[in-house]
Amino acid sequence: MSQTGGPYDFVYVDIDIPEGMTINEWRERRAAERIAIEAAAHEERRRRRARAIRRWLVAPPAAVRRPWLRSRAANG
Repeated sequence: MSQTGGPYDFVYVDIDIPEGMTINEWRERRAAERIAIEAAAHEERRRRRARAIRRWLVAPPAAVRRPWLRSRAANG
């Protein structure tokens, strides 16, 4: 009769580490990939913000009624 594993037993079904690579090398590669992905996402957000700001700056002013201001003569 086979026994089931205890609460701290585990079995690797599939691993991401390529054959012949150490865990430290794999971690370094994953860290470098993550940094590159985050840098690309940051650059894309920066470009999107710049595009939005440029659109806002060149947008034609909306037709808004100007408030009428009374001019008062300065008392000297």
